Amino acid sequence: MKNLSTFQLAILVICIGLLLIGVLIFAGILPGFRAPQGGTGGEVTLWGTIPRATIADLLNDFNSQHKNEFTLIYQEKDPRTIETDFLTAKADNRAPDLLLASHEILLTQRDRLLPIPADTYAPRTFLDTYPDAGRLFLQPAGVLALPLLLDPIVLYYNRDLLTTAGLPTVPKTWTEFREKVLPLTIFDAGRNITQSAIALGDYRNIPHMKDILAMLLFQAGNPILDQAGPKPRPLLNETFGFTVRPAAGVLDFYSQFADPARPNYSWNRSLPLAKQSFIRGQSAFYLGLASEFGEITRANPRLVFDVAIPPQKDAGMLASPTGGRITFACTYGIAVVRDRPKIATAWVTAQAFASAPTVKQLATLTALPPARRDLLATAPTDPTQTIFYQAAIIGRNWFDFAPARTEAIFERLVDSVSTGRLPSVQAVSEANTALENLIKETYGE
Repeated sequence: MKNLSTFQLAILVICIGLLLIGVLIFAGILPGFRAPQGGTGGEVTLWGTIPRATIADLLNDFNSQHKNEFTLIYQEKDPRTIETDFLTAKADNRAPDLLLASHEILLTQRDRLLPIPADTYAPRTFLDTYPDAGRLFLQPAGVLALPLLLDPIVLYYNRDLLTTAGLPTVPKTWTEFREKVLPLTIFDAGRNITQSAIALGDYRNIPHMKDILAMLLFQAGNPILDQAGPKPRPLLNETFGFTVRPAAGVLDFYSQFADPARPNYSWNRSLPLAKQSFIRGQSAFYLGLASEFGEITRANPRLVFDVAIPPQKDAGMLASPTGGRITFACTYGIAVVRDRPKIATAWVTAQAFASAPTVKQLATLTALPPARRDLLATAPTDPTQTIFYQAAIIGRNWFDFAPARTEAIFERLVDSVSTGRLPSVQAVSEANTALENLIKETYGE
């Protein structure tokens, strides 16, 4: 120290002083980051779409376990309005510190979320911890969100209708499905459908239609988008080594169920919503989310139904170079909101909330599969949950960066073929171009 000049010594003292002040502020000893009673990290606000009543016990336990670190304040938000509420709050500088929502909502709001850089959360750790349906949160800038729950597409089926039709088991492949479900669609004298095998082929009255098409595309070996570069690249036009583009094959297969001239005609847009048709006992099968199980049960307690893994591709149709079973899965995650004053504490809170014990409790309370490999490895004893876990393990999704816009593109894709406006190959090419234009509009040239 004796070799330092007076000026250098003064600079050193100032730097040490500023460092001490910063530490004291962060610790809450000095104003600026003072923690309220109940948590040394202060209060952290989480907005989420899960009903508060469902997870009230979890929130109490979580805060009790971390009372010396932070206090989590949870605010339930309507999934239909959470994005509007979030944008308004962000503009008024009263946004939450954390956001818990579906992957579509989190991807839409990605520019307002703070990715965790790779040097803080290693990509290898992420991939080893979370199943494939969580991969879309692993972005070039870092981890956009930590997966919590999965809500996979499963096949609901009416056991009474299958028994009456002499169908002892649920078809496991789409070829088997196409061959065996003919007796399940019943017509009146005017060729009007009075009982449907399954709601496929149209778009407007079939919930989750984009997700069902995505599932079929995944099974056919088409991931919809390539995310390897700085911006997504649409893949609907790709052949992947096949003579026929997989996307066109999927569209031809899908549209046959709404074509009155085809043997498997079973659905049209004049029928009620697909879920309501199944609840009323007027449809034998329904492709829906695992989260709909309770709603279906409550809506018609006398309905005798069960769940299964959706039919898969086989060697004769939708042949995939990747192999293996696949379904679609919605991923719920927790993300840190950008430009908030408690970023560090929010990240610590998010990590704690995504820990195995908390996610296990969250899965139990919501009746949805956990989005962690270690928890999915233990099969539940409940037969319905067993199917949900199996579907979650094989669940996939895609970087749907503008859900409302891509919904319109997929709807036009289906309508182009179902109305006869375009053959499937041209309809796929048109949809691919629409995706290209949307990417340019979103990401720039």
